[in-house]
Amino acid sequence: MKRIVWAVAALAVVALDVYLLRYHWSDVGGNIEASIIWGTPALVAQHVALRRHVNRTHAATVERFDAQDEALDATHRKVGELHGLHLHGKWPDGSPDTR
Repeated sequence: MKRIVWAVAALAVVALDVYLLRYHWSDVGGNIEASIIWGTPALVAQHVALRRHVNRTHAATVERFDAQDEALDATHRKVGELHGLHLHGKWPDGSPDTR
């Protein structure tokens, strides 16, 4: 039900826009020009600010994932050493207990 109400409201706004642009261009033309004049710099400023935020967030995420990769690599090496000890009786290199 809510979607139907929003669809009808959107259709009414579009119909009003078409009516004003078709029959009252002289009344709304100046407002459209003014909206373009102030809207373009605002859109560019918003884009630049959003792009900087995305870049910072991306850099932080990449840094966090790199740290996780290093931790997983260290864990993988330890598991490999333990696996070698279990299957082959081979002690890890540099182990204090070399039998």
